[in-house]
Amino acid sequence: MVSGHKSDRFRIWQFSDIHLYADAAQKLYGVNCDASLQAVLSLAQSTATTAEFCLLTGDLVQDGSAAAYRRLLGYFENLSVPAYCLPGNHDTLDLMRRILSSTRVGCQDHILYRRWLVVLLDTTINGSNAGYLSVMESQRLEALIQQYPDRHVLLAMHHPPLPTTMQWLERGVTLENPEQVHQLVANHSCIRGVVWGHAHQAFQEMRADVLWAGCPSTMAQFKPGVDEFELDSVLAGFRYIDLLDDGSIESGVMRVVQSEP
Repeated sequence: MVSGHKSDRFRIWQFSDIHLYADAAQKLYGVNCDASLQAVLSLAQSTATTAEFCLLTGDLVQDGSAAAYRRLLGYFENLSVPAYCLPGNHDTLDLMRRILSSTRVGCQDHILYRRWLVVLLDTTINGSNAGYLSVMESQRLEALIQQYPDRHVLLAMHHPPLPTTMQWLERGVTLENPEQVHQLVANHSCIRGVVWGHAHQAFQEMRADVLWAGCPSTMAQFKPGVDEFELDSVLAGFRYIDLLDDGSIESGVMRVVQSEP
């Protein structure tokens, strides 16, 4: 990753796996998802470098309820930077698109900003927790790359295109055709990064100058390297992504200092 002057870059915040319920007091894995999200958002707003926009990479709500989406809308409308959302396996796509459609929060499938094209890919399968990158989504990406040949490209999706080291998740609950993502990256040198959620854990690796990065959840984290489901002790957080005009990327994770009730 190449350093650059602040004027040669801009920042994105990535939030993922928020899992709000209709009832704001309900907990998941012993965590109040609303309180944890608010703590993560406060952390983001306290950082010295603000974002130009943020990405919400799926599982925005847990129960598919309109009330949960409306509350999520309120949180991100108050964040003061635009938010762009893609679905996860717990989301109800039509309802999500209908409610998350304000001037500051939306479900656009791509974003053009400075020298970058950010493409939000839908990897969900109706009625399944697993993911799949469809031919239609792959073709949409190809068309956007052809339409904007002078842009660097960042891909965002919900399901991980790399192994998670969690055998329980790999058994039918992750991306079924990761090779399609890898082929797209190999075919297009303009793709400079791939980011995702779903695994509730941070991951970051550079492969042939391309960033591959998973985002922590804004609530509970899953323990890596285990055969059966287990929660990790690390705290909630978000990923920041600095996109430089020369096509390089700098990224990292920030976490809350203490667990929320």
